[in-house]
Amino acid sequence: MNLLRHLIRPDDLLNLWIETDNLRLDPEPEATASVAGQGVTPALVVDDQQRPGLLTVIFPPQHIAEQAVFETPPFTGDPDPNRPPPEPPGTPAETRPAPGHFKARIAQPSRLVFAVPNGHRIPYTIEGLLDWSALVPHLHPIAAIGEQATAAERAAAPALSAPDAHQTALELPYALLISPGTTGVWQHRLTPATHAGRSELWHTRLALRGSDGKITELDADHTAPLRALWSTDRADTQNDISNTPGIGRTALAPDDRRQLVILTSAFHGYETNPDRAPRSFAAFDLATGHLRNLRPWRRTPAPYVPLPFHARQLMLSPLGGWLKSRGMWEPPRSAKPSRRLEAIGILHDHHWADVLAPVARRAAVPVLRADKLSDQLLEMFVPAAPAASDGQLDLSEWVHVATQGRDHYVRVVYEGELWPFRHRAALVKITEREFRRDATSGLVVACLVQRMFIVVREPEKAVDRRNNPFTRVRLTTLITPDLAEPQVNPPFHRTFWVEVGTQRQKFHFHAVGTDQAKRTVDFTLPLLFASITDVDKRIGNVAGLYNADSQRSADTLGHKIAYTPLRGTENALLASQTLLFDADAGGASPALHSAGV
Repeated sequence: MNLLRHLIRPDDLLNLWIETDNLRLDPEPEATASVAGQGVTPALVVDDQQRPGLLTVIFPPQHIAEQAVFETPPFTGDPDPNRPPPEPPGTPAETRPAPGHFKARIAQPSRLVFAVPNGHRIPYTIEGLLDWSALVPHLHPIAAIGEQATAAERAAAPALSAPDAHQTALELPYALLISPGTTGVWQHRLTPATHAGRSELWHTRLALRGSDGKITELDADHTAPLRALWSTDRADTQNDISNTPGIGRTALAPDDRRQLVILTSAFHGYETNPDRAPRSFAAFDLATGHLRNLRPWRRTPAPYVPLPFHARQLMLSPLGGWLKSRGMWEPPRSAKPSRRLEAIGILHDHHWADVLAPVARRAAVPVLRADKLSDQLLEMFVPAAPAASDGQLDLSEWVHVATQGRDHYVRVVYEGELWPFRHRAALVKITEREFRRDATSGLVVACLVQRMFIVVREPEKAVDRRNNPFTRVRLTTLITPDLAEPQVNPPFHRTFWVEVGTQRQKFHFHAVGTDQAKRTVDFTLPLLFASITDVDKRIGNVAGLYNADSQRSADTLGHKIAYTPLRGTENALLASQTLLFDADAGGASPALHSAGV
């Protein structure tokens, strides 16, 4: 028997739909009236014990996506300006007018699905239908995989797919279906919580159940793993890096959601990229604000193991959800296509090589496995299976704070390089809610404002001295000011000149080069940010974009530079005004094109 009931409780605004599958009322509905006077409460029980009985709790939409405005502050000319202190909470920005009307879209309803154990009785009351403590979460197979997936779990994991109607799926944030794992439990009151005549909004909180059955509330030290199972964006819009259809610029773009699904749930088809793994370097840690030494990475590809993101708060309510979460990943790439020889029937020559025919019984001969052949032979003789078209992903961090269905703060980090020297860097996109006073009406509104800046992860880079006056280049500008809106043109994914200010002037990074005589030279130069997605797919195009700009010269301010090693004389020292570099289409160190001396 399948039931659908609407639970409404005005005191605490409870508003849920309860749907059952393979559950029946005991006693039967026609007998309920006769036993009601005897104090017997009807209950839901499993009907057919040969298949699971499911209880689905359907929530109203938990999130609203809003259009954000990209803000480009005036550029002061300081290459590393100190940011002003943040305004106190609730203080409107008097000097900046609020934008106009904003578009918004509401998410679809979310659902929690539970399996009812055989023999368990659910009292057919509001309180009974809200008591999920003895029920088992019914999850998508990928969501049920633990944070530390075993080899057997990884091998048995299904391909990416949308959760079906009988699996837990929370659309929080908009267009992204997430799910907790098997350790997640939901804590809430069964009756209204009333204080001084007022009842608080009914809500349920995600908590953790330990192996001993102990339940722990979420906090900074006890976080719950969650996976993004699916994105509801249309396939033709999933590569958009800024705009959500029907809304415009949003905190999470369709491409962000696509990558989050892969990063947290794709157990097949992706691998680590050893080309993105430096042997060792000091990196800028966004979490601490300090440089830290990274351990050496493995230099051979390995199957990518998706990692969940973690929430320190996840609450659902009839008026929207609360989310405080963070995820960090090493972006993988599409796995190279596998090559394997297929077994075929062995042909025998019955007439001295005149006619070949299949044998009646297959000969017992060993079949050579293609993965035992060398890569060169595989390329020559064995066709490859088609590979995924995603290529290299570039999203490495996601932080999301939402309150009652509205975003407060969202940070997304993309990995890339600064050309021509290819210093590793990260593009940081922050969308946060700010108070703005409308210039016409004087009303104060709270709108979403988006900004971007770049963090240098690899300050120092070795340079091939054969075609360059420098042997090392160290960037001393580690964080840029807020950028002008990046101008990304086809065929690039996220590659653009670093520009600032409303006039879109190129931002000049300060650098210190070590010349051929081991002397340090200060200079400034504009740099091109190239996503690792573009570097992996179209590195030649990236080099071409850099070399095509005539305004890419480095300003050396008349410093003397040793273009060759000094051998007892300083004749190789030349006072230089500008240096013009050419990026290498193969990814090697740039070459000096010309110098203004």
